Amino acid sequence: MSSLVGVDQGVHDALDAEPALRAACGRLAGRGLAPSWIVTHVVSDDGGAHVAYALDLPDAGALSDADLAALVADAFSPDAHPGDVAPHAHDHDLPGPASVVINDVGLGEPHGITGARAALAAQASGVTGRAVVFPGVDALRGTLPVSRVTETSAVEQVLSLGGPFAPDTPLVTRDHVRPYRQGGRWVLAVQPAIGGALVPFEDPAPKRCCQDK
Repeated sequence: MSSLVGVDQGVHDALDAEPALRAACGRLAGRGLAPSWIVTHVVSDDGGAHVAYALDLPDAGALSDADLAALVADAFSPDAHPGDVAPHAHDHDLPGPASVVINDVGLGEPHGITGARAALAAQASGVTGRAVVFPGVDALRGTLPVSRVTETSAVEQVLSLGGPFAPDTPLVTRDHVRPYRQGGRWVLAVQPAIGGALVPFEDPAPKRCCQDK
């Protein structure tokens, strides 16, 4: 039986969270706890909206919820992987110490625990979320026929903002496939690219906006 875990690092941009997510995922995998799902959710508190995470971890065996929470917090510690937490092109903020929630156990600052619980509630609702890790994601690399997305992964629908497309249309994944939950389904938004190909709508390295300078 898997464990659902909420994590909040006070990050305000989903892309800023990704280096820490990848590093933590690797550390958890090294302990036999590679997440099958990592989903980011926008949550709100007195400080405004920010991003928290919901993780689905495999059975931790004899570990108590408290011990598992401590292990997850350590995996997400910025000090544990200082070279892997550089922000993306927007240069917003770095992830801080993780607050973790597993069942009735909450570890960390009170506001972070609130955010982690909110991420778990959002995950349970089945109507929101952005998946970073999901079944089949590792196969969605390089360039492949767009039909393969739904054939080999948990993505249930590919939606093109440019209109209809053939199943064999090349999808240039940029190794960055991030489906959103829409209408209770996992949907990948794509858009036309040069040469008749498609690319995921979410850019892994977006340009800095004027308001970000």
